[in-house]
Amino acid sequence: MKLLLGVVYYEPAWAYGGPPRMVFDLARELVRRGHEVTVCTTDALDKGKRVEKLEEVSHGVRIVRFRNLSNRLAFDVKIFLPLGMRKWLYEHVREFDAVHLFDARTMLNAWASDAAAQSKVPFFVSAWGSLPRGDGWKAAIKQQYDRAYGPVQFGRAAGLLAQNDHEAALYSEYGGDAEKTAIWPLGVDPEEFSNLPAPGAFRARVGISAQDPLVLFVGRISELKGLDPLLRAFSAALKRVPHARLAVVGRDDGYLSRMLALAGELDIAKRVHFVGPLYGSDVIPAYVDCDLFSITPTHFEETSLASLAACAVGRAVLINDRCGVPWLDDYGAGRCVPHSVFELGRIMGDLLSDRPSLIKMGENARRMVEERFLLPRVVDQAELLYRRAADKHSLQEALMSTPSFFDGQHTSDQLPLPIWFRALRRWEVTRVQVASGLLPKGESLLDLGCGDGDLVLEVGERYQRIVATDVSAAALAQGKARTEASSFGDRIDWQVVDGNQALPFSDGQFDTVVSLSTLQYIFDPELLLAETFRVLRPGGHLLVEVPNVAYLPQRLRLLAGKPIQTSYWKHGIDGGNLHYFTVATLQQLVKQAGFTTLRQTGSGVFAAARTWRVSLLCGNVFLLARRPD
Repeated sequence: MKLLLGVVYYEPAWAYGGPPRMVFDLARELVRRGHEVTVCTTDALDKGKRVEKLEEVSHGVRIVRFRNLSNRLAFDVKIFLPLGMRKWLYEHVREFDAVHLFDARTMLNAWASDAAAQSKVPFFVSAWGSLPRGDGWKAAIKQQYDRAYGPVQFGRAAGLLAQNDHEAALYSEYGGDAEKTAIWPLGVDPEEFSNLPAPGAFRARVGISAQDPLVLFVGRISELKGLDPLLRAFSAALKRVPHARLAVVGRDDGYLSRMLALAGELDIAKRVHFVGPLYGSDVIPAYVDCDLFSITPTHFEETSLASLAACAVGRAVLINDRCGVPWLDDYGAGRCVPHSVFELGRIMGDLLSDRPSLIKMGENARRMVEERFLLPRVVDQAELLYRRAADKHSLQEALMSTPSFFDGQHTSDQLPLPIWFRALRRWEVTRVQVASGLLPKGESLLDLGCGDGDLVLEVGERYQRIVATDVSAAALAQGKARTEASSFGDRIDWQVVDGNQALPFSDGQFDTVVSLSTLQYIFDPELLLAETFRVLRPGGHLLVEVPNVAYLPQRLRLLAGKPIQTSYWKHGIDGGNLHYFTVATLQQLVKQAGFTTLRQTGSGVFAAARTWRVSLLCGNVFLLARRPD
């Protein structure tokens, strides 16, 4: 694919913080996968310098730079006015299959989104924490930007990519379509953290004893980054851990003198070290030598790349709710507290005085990054978005059409059932009855594709915790309404989950996973089965049920030249089925995912007389499997 990435600062403009590094990592990984990647950017480098070379190829990425009208305006005020970029974008954007824009409000984004919309090239926006308008004169400028360019940039984007749920909600506030919003976490390049330096180098450089607990902050020394509350919280923590140290790594954005003065006022100047900026591999020793990473911004900037870097090294993080890290609590990788000096200081003291807990959190943090934030996994999702959009579908059509389709399926009537079936239905053993008989008891149940809750109603009494998921919000609403009056209604968590993406649950979270009549609608059944294996505890059970394409009536339909019919929903070809399974192919898929098959059976009229030959006589097939210990 030919991809255009638009960002106002790019390699080697590391002085601008996380965004240039993140786009750099994304671009390199896309090139490794065979894509043609062009980055449209400016000549911004740092406060006093520009990048001299305006066109070059670096790491296989074509870079096209445009000179900013004022480098000082770009660095100090974050206003980028690249000369000649608008003309280039309108002339060349049609050459690309998809466009990805970063940050919220730049003239690059305004021009590129409009040019892409006019040329019918799908484009994506990743705000990366820059959506809030803030206050003062900058807020007024941002408001004018939103009025002028927001309707196109946010309203006509193929996808609005958010780091977490909070940022996803903000897109709607600024005119974005909630149905086009998807969670796309930051990515961590595993190569950067595969060969960590030996401990001690950073402490020796700064003059910190190996015995002193070390809190690390990495980021710009700016009022927005929350150093004021961090220093005050550290001062409070020192009362419990008097030999602790705080290292501040980052460039001065005009706030350093105030922080030095505050450290003096709090009488902690000898325990706080202002190291200056460190970029790239030079900052890794700081992460290695710290015991706890902390950042507490005063505004919502969403996930901090520095926090993820600390997690990748295996260090616990202490953050506030202005920079939430997805899955942090699920993995026990650190603590996210309200924006409160008192709470921050109290928790910091607790953590620093309990080194075994810090070590365990650090181990969990590294595992979280390996399972959720590694760059290849994040780029997998980006590739999927780009490819679907490039097939001339908007994200709503490509990603969100699945919920829309099944919302319709759950609210529309079925085709008339065959007369013979209606006549014999009194002898039917239903899908729910068979599943109920097969499901073992346990603490927790995950129902993938629960529909309007038929199975949950049947087996809800058996489990202390039930997570019922479906891609259709309409079906979930019906299911929730049906179970509210039940004795177990408060134990059910109803969630919209798309089985085409990674499941939003931690490893080994469930005793049992069930999926009835769902696998045939999934783009990649192997991926979903691998995800069910991951979220099941060792020894846990999987029950999956699908239509049986080798059922005798289906074979006869094919011999007669008629299409297969496994569904009676009115819309969609055979109800929207994407795959067909036989008993053998289902067993093979389950085995490849790592499961051991325990039993196979079927449901339907006179089921007991037909299950002796499931592959031929049953219209559907159930497979009960177990994850090995």
